[in-house]
Amino acid sequence: MKDIKFAPSSLNTLPNLMRFPVTKVTLEEWNELVSYYNKLYDEELINRGFISTPSGGISIKKEHLFYNNCCYEVRQTPYMHELIICSGEGRARVQYDHGQVPQDKACSGHKAYCKLRRELAKDNIDISKWFITNGKEIRQTIPAPMLKLMILPNVTYTNCYHVDINSAYPYAMTKLIPEWTKTIERIYNGRAKNKMNKSVLVMSYGWFQSRYFGFKLAQVSKYCIEFTIDYLTKLTKRIEEHGSVIAYNVDGIWFQCLDEEFIEELEQEASMKLGDFKVDHKNCDLRFKSVGSYEFLENGKYTPVVRGRTNLDDKKPRSEWEWGDIFKAVPHVFYNSTEEYGIIEIGDEEDE
Repeated sequence: MKDIKFAPSSLNTLPNLMRFPVTKVTLEEWNELVSYYNKLYDEELINRGFISTPSGGISIKKEHLFYNNCCYEVRQTPYMHELIICSGEGRARVQYDHGQVPQDKACSGHKAYCKLRRELAKDNIDISKWFITNGKEIRQTIPAPMLKLMILPNVTYTNCYHVDINSAYPYAMTKLIPEWTKTIERIYNGRAKNKMNKSVLVMSYGWFQSRYFGFKLAQVSKYCIEFTIDYLTKLTKRIEEHGSVIAYNVDGIWFQCLDEEFIEELEQEASMKLGDFKVDHKNCDLRFKSVGSYEFLENGKYTPVVRGRTNLDDKKPRSEWEWGDIFKAVPHVFYNSTEEYGIIEIGDEEDE
C-alpha cells in the first residue's frame, strides 16, 4: 500500500487541514487506501465523516476533538478526490487528481450542505435535529430518479414541449420538513444573484445520503426522489390524455403534443414559484442520442444538451454547435466515487 506522509497527531495539537501534508496517488493506490480505511470503519476502529465547521474545516471544539482525532473522510470535486485522515497514525491528506478542468466552478455536495446548514442556522434551525442512525439501511431503499428515454433515438420529433418542476428536491424538503420552508424559499429566491444558492438547491440532497456523511439524512434524500417521481407521474397522466411522453430527465418531462388548448392550460397553471412547474420549451423539433444527450430547435435557435464534457467542446464552444453535432461528440473519460469499487472511469453513462 502507498506510503502516506503523516504529520504527528495529538489531542494537544488542534487539527488544521492547511497543515496536513499532502500525498499524491495513482488511481490504483487511491482505491487501495479507501478500501483500507473503509474496512477499519466497518470494524469500528475509526470514525467516518468529520464533525465540520460551517466553512468545511475540521471542528476544534473540545467536545468534538476526541471524535475528530480518530476519523477519515472522502471529499470530491469535479477534478479531484481527497482522502483526509486524522488518526493514531497521524494527520494526512491523500489526493487523486485526474487532471480534468471543470466546465465551471461547481461546488461539491459537502460545500452545498455546509451552506444549507449555515442558512438554516440563520433561522435558528439546527439541521442535526433530523440526523438518523439507520441511514445506510434507508439508502438501500432509495429508488432511482426518473431518467428515461421513452422513444427511439436518432429520430426527429416535432411539436415537442418540456415541462420542468422548479427546484423539485428542495420543494420536497419543505413538504417533509415544513420548518425548512422559510430558509429554502430564501435560497431559491436569491439564486439569480448568488450562484452558490443554485448549487445548494441542486446538490445538498446527494450529500444527505452520502456514505462520507454517514447517511445521516438519507430519509430526506429518499423522500425528495419519491415525491418527485409522484409529481412527474401525476403530470404524465395529464399529458398522456393529450399527447405522448418522449423522455424524463429527473425533474422534467419532454412530450409531443398537438393539442394547443392543453398547452394553454398548462401555461396558465405554470409559474416560477418554488415547487410549481413551468413550460420552458415550446413547439420544438427534438432529437435524442441518449437520455443524457439530445438537441432541439426552438424558434430557429439550436440548443445541444450533452452531459459532461466531450472532444467537441475542446474544438468549439457549444454556442457554435450545429444540428447533428451531438452525434459527433465523444465524451471524455470522467471519474466518480462508488461505494463498492472506489473511483471508476465513466463515459456516456446515459447511453446505458
